[in-house]
Amino acid sequence: MLKTSCLAADDALTPPARLATRRQTARHHAAGGQAMRVALEDFYATLSDEQKAQFEAIASAANRLRGSARYDAERHSPTVTLASAS
Repeated sequence: MLKTSCLAADDALTPPARLATRRQTARHHAAGGQAMRVALEDFYATLSDEQKAQFEAIASAANRLRGSARYDAERHSPTVTLASAS
C-alpha cells in the first residue's frame, strides 16, 4: 500500500514538488498506522485476560528497550560542527 502510493524521489524535482511528496508520504504513513491500530485492537479484543496481561508485559518491555536504545543513540551520536566561512 505505502510503496505503490508514494511518488518516487525522481518525480519531485522542485522544492514544492518535494514538499508535496513528503506530505503525501506522511499521509500514507498515518493511514497505514491507523489500519495497523484497528487490526491490533481487533486482535487484542479476542485475547483472554491472561493473554492481555502477557501481551501488555511484552509491549512494556519492548517500549523500555526502545527507549533505552533511543537514549543510547542520542548519547553516543557524534556531534557535527560546521566551520564558519571567514
